[in-house]
Amino acid sequence: MNRGAHLLVIDDDPGLRAGLYDLLSLYGFVVRTAEDGLEALAMMEGDPPDLILSDIVMPKMDGYQFYQRVRSQKAWGGIPFIFLTARKVEDDRQGWDGGDVDTIEKPFEPEDLVEIVLARLAKVKG
Repeated sequence: MNRGAHLLVIDDDPGLRAGLYDLLSLYGFVVRTAEDGLEALAMMEGDPPDLILSDIVMPKMDGYQFYQRVRSQKAWGGIPFIFLTARKVEDDRQGWDGGDVDTIEKPFEPEDLVEIVLARLAKVKG
């Protein structure tokens, strides 16, 4: 289910980016990575992903700014979005308009992340 879905992972931590790439690739996802929101926006121009996983605290453009830029584009409005954060989830809920975003706290169990990714993709496809 959802094998081959295209995911975009944005995080300024190269180790976490590599780990997420490896983990999600093992589950059959096609994964691209970016180190910040600006790089991710450029990658999305010609090939938008099926789902975005984004850190919140990043240089150049934080996760909230990236989210707002993605949502400002009509063609990208339905892309599922998952925030990854080292802060408490309750503290981060004020940064988005809710409902269409999941948030997972770092560190997280790999299986929990995969479960959230699969659930979010199922909502879109279902």
